[in-house]
Parts: sequence; structure tokens; C-alpha cells
Amino acid sequence: MEVFKFGGASLATVENIKNVAQIIASLKLTDAVIIVSAMGKTTKAFEKLHHTHSTNGACEPIAAEIKHFHLGMAEELFDSNDEIFEQLNDRFVEIDWILEDDPLPNYDQGYDQLVSMGEILSSIIVHRYLEIQGQVISWLDVRDVIRTDNNYRNAGLDWDLSKTLINAKLNQQKNKVFITQGFIGGSSENFTTTLGLEGSDFTASIFAYCLDAQSMTVWKDVPGLMTADPKKFEDAQFLDKVSYQVVLEMADAGAKVLHPKALRPVKNKNIPLFVRSFNHPTEPGTKISLEGLSEYPPLKMIKEDQVFMILSPKSFNQRVDLGNVFSIFDSYKMSINLIQRSAINYSICFTKNQHFETLVKELQSTFEIEYQENLELINVLYPQDELITKLREGRDLILAQRTREIYRMILA
Repeated sequence: MEVFKFGGASLATVENIKNVAQIIASLKLTDAVIIVSAMGKTTKAFEKLHHTHSTNGACEPIAAEIKHFHLGMAEELFDSNDEIFEQLNDRFVEIDWILEDDPLPNYDQGYDQLVSMGEILSSIIVHRYLEIQGQVISWLDVRDVIRTDNNYRNAGLDWDLSKTLINAKLNQQKNKVFITQGFIGGSSENFTTTLGLEGSDFTASIFAYCLDAQSMTVWKDVPGLMTADPKKFEDAQFLDKVSYQVVLEMADAGAKVLHPKALRPVKNKNIPLFVRSFNHPTEPGTKISLEGLSEYPPLKMIKEDQVFMILSPKSFNQRVDLGNVFSIFDSYKMSINLIQRSAINYSICFTKNQHFETLVKELQSTFEIEYQENLELINVLYPQDELITKLREGRDLILAQRTREIYRMILA
């Protein structure tokens, strides 16, 4: 069993979808699961639609744009009388039903029901296109096999039940090649849930783990793992192999190619993970396994849209309860990336999200706070002094931390 994941960029255009079909055909799959994301920027369009619906705005123009995009894809890929158009229309009706109802009281629950439709639409189109290209492949609704709790937008996985359901579903069919959706799951109450940031990669690793896969391959718009984001650093170098541990550190530090939660399941079972380019499918990409390089160059990662905040007690006999602080941040789904303590306060660096203003109000009820927005957190694994000096040139340094293997700095 092999697991393959194709992200939104690989499915953003008709030509890209044809390219993905050629890649899959070249692999000559007999026992595989293919995970697909929503096409292109569809997730952002659905997020806009959900927000508009939740605030009682005009949904029809946004919904029409989403439908037009997917129908346009289908019209270029299929004959006008193909069954795909009825399949898409059935899903458009589901979207209309959601929009006709009042918004759900739980914003995040409503988000999951609507935004998840991007993955459903994408998988239907890609599945049908693979079929007419001669691929024997079954469409699988991932909500039937990945079972989660109801922590909407960042659902927790029931690993044992999901493993049982995945194996039961896949083993009951003679055909052993499946296509399904990334990013989403289902709760015991039959509501759709989503798996949080980079959820599609996580979906692939869930299947790889539960099926004891031979390998997992993530197809990206980059040649593989790099020493830095090539869009930000011209000197970024390709890495042909990296250990699980180093990739986990890179991901935690801000590398956007893979998310830590997508790495841990395959690391746990020592399943090789490949990152390959869908633009250059004959190139081997990066292999992630127990064995990495004997020596690594400096690895640079950037986290943008950071907030630096100082929390201080309101009175001399008050202390900052760090457990309470973490609980508050967690309740607003904000990730703390760096923390430092002084004799009287805590300095915290975190990634801003849509709940920021509400978070500030709650913290102000308990603490004296100061904060600065629109910052960057730069993390350098295996740092070199000359590089650190260069990265800091012309920037205001807010805070820096250094250990033997990593240098962290917040810059304005």
C-alpha cells in the first residue's frame, strides 16, 4: 500500500489536473490511496462564503463564483453530457441548503460544514477524470472512515476507530486504488469536521499509519525540502534526504512544506516520506526517514504575522499563572511560538488569528499587557554567526534566544 497526496496548487488549473492524471498513470498503481485538497484558492473562497453567511451578508455572488469555477473546470475536462455535471449539481444543492438555513450558533461548526465542500468537489472532479483516462479507482468519502471528536476546525482523531473503519472499508473492495479527501473527517454525530492547519498532509499520514503503508508521497510545487523558502531566500539549497527529527524541528520552527502533526504518525512507524515536485515528476525529491545527512547547513524558517506581547501582574501580590495563560491562548486556537520569563513578567510571541481582539480583551481583564504586531519570527537551525548578522541587518531586534542548535529572533 502506498499513499499519495496532491495539494491545491497541483489541482489549480485544467492543465495541472491533466498533469496529475499523467503522474498517477505513470505510477501504475495497484494498491494505493490518493488524497486530494480543494482546488487552487477554493478554500479561501469558501471561508469568505462562510463568513458572509455567518454575518447575514449577500452569499449568492460568492457561491456563484465557486460554482462557476468548478463548472468551468468540468467543461474543459469532460464532454457536455458526462455524468460529472449531475454529481456536481448534487453538491451545489447541498451548499444551497446550508446557505438557506440560519447560520449555526457555533461559528467553527458552521465553518466545517461549508468549507469542507471544497475537498468534496475537488475529489469528485479528479476521480471522474481519472476514470475516463482508464484508471480503475474508487471514490471514498473520508468522513465515513476518519472519525473525530467535535472540536471543530481542529478536530481530535479517534485513532483506534479510524484504523478499524479504514481497514474495513478498503478491504471490502476488490479494487485497491482509492481517491479521497484531505483535511476533513466526521464526528459520531455525523457532522463534518476539519483537521486544522495542513490537514490534508495529516490525512495522508493517517492513512499511511492505519494501513502500514510502504511509503507516503506528498506532491508539492517545490523540488523537495529546501534549506529555506526559495521565494524569500535566493540562496535556498535542495536537501535530498533529511531525518524525521530534523524535519519535525524545521516544521515546528515555521517551514511550510510539512506540518509536525503530519510527520509524527509516519515517524512512529518508520514509513518513508517523500516530498516531490508535481512540476518535475521524474525527479526523486526529498526522502524523509530515520537516516538524514551527516551534517546540515543552516536551515532558515520564517513565521509571519507575529505578535510580541508582555504580560505583567496588575498588583504587587499577583503572579502570572502560566497555566491559565496557555489555556486562554488555546481557547482561541492561537499558537505560542516563543516565551521568555523575567522577574516580573512574561514575554510571549504568537501567531495572530481572527480571534486576536477578543483575546486581548480577555487578557486585559487579568493582566497589564503591552504588544507589538506585524512582526517576523526567524528561526535558524544550525546557526552561523555571519548568517545571523546578515539576517538582522537593517531590522529592529525585539528579542533573541539561542541554544547550540537553534537561534530564534523576533524582528520588526
